Amino acid sequence: MFAETFPLLILDCLLLGLWRLHCFPLDDAGKIHFLKMDCYGLQKDREPGFNINFNMEPLINAIRIVHAAAIADFNIVKMPHIEAFLGRSIIKAFPDPKKRTAETTKVLARGLDNSFFDHIHAIEPEFVEDEGAGMDNRFRGTPIEQKITFSKGGSWTGNGYDKTGWHLLKKFGMSETGRINACFLALVNLDECTSKWSDRTIKSNFSTLALKTVDADKIFVIVGSLKKNKTNLTPMMVPI
Repeated sequence: MFAETFPLLILDCLLLGLWRLHCFPLDDAGKIHFLKMDCYGLQKDREPGFNINFNMEPLINAIRIVHAAAIADFNIVKMPHIEAFLGRSIIKAFPDPKKRTAETTKVLARGLDNSFFDHIHAIEPEFVEDEGAGMDNRFRGTPIEQKITFSKGGSWTGNGYDKTGWHLLKKFGMSETGRINACFLALVNLDECTSKWSDRTIKSNFSTLALKTVDADKIFVIVGSLKKNKTNLTPMMVPI
């Protein structure tokens, strides 16, 4: 196991060191200045009232550093095995675009989650797998639920059961060749937000999550951006 993860650890640690030198410069007294970053790691002023949860800051930084490598790992290594199992390309396996979003999410979600976990865990070992009721991971003891969507809309779908407050939200775009080519990533504590999962209905056990515009300053966007509309926010992906 160590032999398999060691190359990832070396690469991600080098990237982490370079990123921290850029993002956390020292002042004349030798103290670190924490800078707020946009999706490209550039300094960016947030709106008044925005509050970073510094317990989550190391995880946020790690995700920003490794997301491109995690997606490349999935596209290059994992996807060919998935397509070999299906016996055809992911596009041919789900030819109807209307059904492709839901079906590809079901088929690819676990592999994507595993790719992200391997790369994040390599530089932040306190990010651990702990799949339980309403959660997938823990970071320094805090439970986190992960949600993935390939939908062109601005919401996520999940089962109707209760979930923990902290969510790692991931939205992906797919090319015509069936490879991920864009993404949006954000971390949010729904316990502090107006945004909530919808209630289950008699006809369906599924619920949806849309991010409310009033919660914009409570959502930490890691990759991508949020477009403010009158009621809901639209997650905007960036090319990978």
